[in-house]
Amino acid sequence: MKQQVVCEVCQGELLKQENMFICQHCGIKYSTEAVKRMLTEMQLKEKKLKESARLNEEQKLKEEAERLKEEQRLKEEQRLKEEERKRLKKEEEQKIMAEEQRLMAEEKRLKEEEQKLIAEKERLKEEKRQREEQRLKEEERLKEEARLREVQRLKEEEQKLIAEEQRLVEEKERLKEEQRLKEEERQREEQRLKEEQQKIIAEEQKLK
Repeated sequence: MKQQVVCEVCQGELLKQENMFICQHCGIKYSTEAVKRMLTEMQLKEKKLKESARLNEEQKLKEEAERLKEEQRLKEEQRLKEEERKRLKKEEEQKIMAEEQRLMAEEKRLKEEEQKLIAEKERLKEEKRQREEQRLKEEERLKEEARLREVQRLKEEEQKLIAEEQRLVEEKERLKEEQRLKEEERQREEQRLKEEQQKIIAEEQKLK
């Protein structure tokens, strides 16, 4: 690409006229040596700009590489953190599951113990009911036996009273019979005495 030399004052275009270069804008004149010097300076400046641009590009590429490397490092770090998070989460979930299973087993054990306690309570309640029922039956039996003994005793006493009454009746009849016999004996004795008296009177009359 052909280099275009411009005026140092106004940046106007330079046009060659004979052995001079004249600015078409402000009219300043430049010699051929000055134009060569300006061209050399411009080329050096352009070279420096290109070098600076290359260095800048290299710096940008280096920075981009560093940025990509940093991004890669951050991604790797993020990946490791994510893996660690997942691992910790999995461990925590496993711990929670293990704890839930332990709690379920404990709850099952407690329910079984509660059922055992309920069954034991019902068994004791039934035993108590049976003992109470047996006690009541025994009391009823003893009461019935006592009642029957009392009835038997009353019957025996009643029989004794009946026997005593019968004995008294018989004794009264015996005494009555004895009294009757005594009365008959007295009457016979009176009759005998009366007859003897009559005999005596008759004898006395005969003797007179």
